[in-house]
Amino acid sequence: MSADMSAEELEKKKTYSWQRVPVVERQVASGRLVLELAHSWDYSGRRRRWADRQRWSLEDKLGDVLAELEGRVQFDEERRIAREQEKATQQQQWEAARAQARRRFVEDGRIKALSEQMQAWTEASRIRDYSAAMEAALPDEPASEVVEWISWARQYADRIDPVLRGVRPPEIPEPAAYELKPFMRGWSPYGPDGS
Repeated sequence: MSADMSAEELEKKKTYSWQRVPVVERQVASGRLVLELAHSWDYSGRRRRWADRQRWSLEDKLGDVLAELEGRVQFDEERRIAREQEKATQQQQWEAARAQARRRFVEDGRIKALSEQMQAWTEASRIRDYSAAMEAALPDEPASEVVEWISWARQYADRIDPVLRGVRPPEIPEPAAYELKPFMRGWSPYGPDGS
C-alpha cells in the first residue's frame, strides 16, 4: 500500500474473509459536461439538467440554461411578492379583528358595569322599602337601637345607590392582549402569526 492513500481509500481496500478479489473503483472521465441545477419541489416540472449529447454540446444550450435561471429568479420574485401581499392582507385582517375585539371588550365592560349598577340600585331600593316597612311597624315609642338600625340601613342604601353617587359611565381601561383573547374569534391577540 502506498503512503499517499487517504483513510477513505484505505478503508475501501479492506477485504472480507469471503472476498477473493479486492474492490476497485475507478472514475473515468467521459469528456461530457453536465450542468445540473439544485432540485426543489418548488421547481417541479421545470428542466434542471443539461449535458453534452451527440447532437449538441452543453455550450450550445447555455442560452436555455440562462433562460431557466431567469425564469426561476422571476418565479421566486413573484412568490416573494405574493407572500408579502398575503402577509400585509393578514396584518390588515388581524388589525381589523383586534379593533373589533376591543369594541366587544368595551361593550362587555359596559354591560357588566350597567348590570352591577342596576343590582346596586335595586338593592338600595329594596333596603329603603324595607326600612319604610320597619318604620311603619314600629310602636309609638321605639327603642333607640331599632331607630339606629333603620337609620344605618337608609345610610347604607344611600352609599350603594349609584344614582345618588352621581351617574357616570364606567371607566374601562385599555385592554391587555390576554384580555382581548375571548373576543378575537380565532385570531391570536398577540399578532397575526401568534407572536
